[in-house]
Amino acid sequence: MSSRKVVFGLIALCALAALGYWMYPRTDYAAIADDNVVDRWLPGREKVDALEFFSGGGHFIDMDEEDERNIDAKVVVPLIERLTDEANMNWAVLLDENRKGYAFAILAPIPEDSANVEAMDRVIAEQEAKFDGKFIEQRGHDWLSFEFLSADEFAHLEGAETP
Repeated sequence: MSSRKVVFGLIALCALAALGYWMYPRTDYAAIADDNVVDRWLPGREKVDALEFFSGGGHFIDMDEEDERNIDAKVVVPLIERLTDEANMNWAVLLDENRKGYAFAILAPIPEDSANVEAMDRVIAEQEAKFDGKFIEQRGHDWLSFEFLSADEFAHLEGAETP
């Protein structure tokens, strides 16, 4: 095989690879998550310390004190406490402007150092393993937020038909 054919083959291969990358751009979902927080969630909403909010009787997942799921006290608060202590994170809630005493979202800046990011990932995995439902994590490059689904809600979603 001549060196000319090898060079031509390599050039053609590189051109095909570049064309494939250009035709199928990668979506940066983490950037989309950050944009959602910065552009849609933060503007116009009051942000308060999450642990103070919950200790003052605030609600995020639970509908009220009689909500039998008790996800806020059993799942959300222990997760926030551990992430605050072990991953050095500062959690806040964005208040729901339509319902007094309720949070619209719970979020924290993602730690900048790898040791705290590793601690964050470990704590999340450990806490989710204790929960019979599902953590829905929205992780950006800069922000982390959660939703929580009870086991019943998650089972309902898994069984739901999608269009």
